[in-house]
Amino acid sequence: MKKIIIFAVIGIVFFGLLVGGAFFVLSYLEKDASEEVIEEGIPIQETNSVAALLLISKNNLIDSLMNAINNKDSVLYNNVFNIDSLKNITKVQAAQINADSITISKLNKSVNELSANSINIKSLAKTYEQMKPKDMKPIFAKLDTKTIIALYNNMSSRKQPNLLKALSNEKAAEITKKMTR
Repeated sequence: MKKIIIFAVIGIVFFGLLVGGAFFVLSYLEKDASEEVIEEGIPIQETNSVAALLLISKNNLIDSLMNAINNKDSVLYNNVFNIDSLKNITKVQAAQINADSITISKLNKSVNELSANSINIKSLAKTYEQMKPKDMKPIFAKLDTKTIIALYNNMSSRKQPNLLKALSNEKAAEITKKMTR
């Protein structure tokens, strides 16, 4: 953007010098049209056409500078548009990252709870391994089948039969069915 302004200022200064020079030349060389005066070997008509050529050259330069400025403005507008688009995309992605972070935190909490439950079930299974079937029977009568299966899976294979002996025939059959599916 700075370069564009510098080029514009240089163009305006150059334009001013050209126009000032052209007017100076025209006013200095302007003579009565009826007189055919020749100064330094150049007829008046040719001097006027040199000034006209200078003005045309200056106008062409201004036009090219204006085109350059317009092109730079267009590029700048596109860049601003792209920056705004990227900002919006970044906001959406930041929101998604935040939502994913919350989900990860919830999943970590669930994993920690399941891990704690697993440790508790293993500890309980070891406790039940030390008990006799008749002592386990009233406790297992009040437990759901999912908990009994978890305890069964965490007992040593030598103590698993004692767990089944502590169950009623119906409950043992139900657990067996569920475990074989």
